[in-house]
Amino acid sequence: MEFIYASEKPAEKELLDFYNQMGWNDFLGLDLVGMKRLIAGSYYMISAYSSGKLIGNARIISDGVTNAYLCGLGVLEPYRKQGVAAQMIQALKEKINADGLHGQFFCEETLKEYYEKRGATQFAVGMKI
Repeated sequence: MEFIYASEKPAEKELLDFYNQMGWNDFLGLDLVGMKRLIAGSYYMISAYSSGKLIGNARIISDGVTNAYLCGLGVLEPYRKQGVAAQMIQALKEKINADGLHGQFFCEETLKEYYEKRGATQFAVGMKI
């Protein structure tokens, strides 16, 4: 299967459909206006496509000066375990390094080993407010 990666931000409807398919919008409750704000507030995005369909996305939130926070990394179920997430992580790491930022992110405990295999190290305890 061939995947195309793009750093152009996807359209609101396209990304909203992706968030719905991932089940994220069950929690977030975004509409098109909210998705437009999410996209506009993203410092950088990488998207993965298969046959023209958005199948993966990840983004960085940053002020562009100090820290860069990776978030919203996901790949639709049928396309997992094919290196899509790893390619997106690599693209985000390259952007963070090129811009001289300090990359950080939070992940679920079940994904800790996955990210450690890709060079991430635990450095803090995450808190929710």
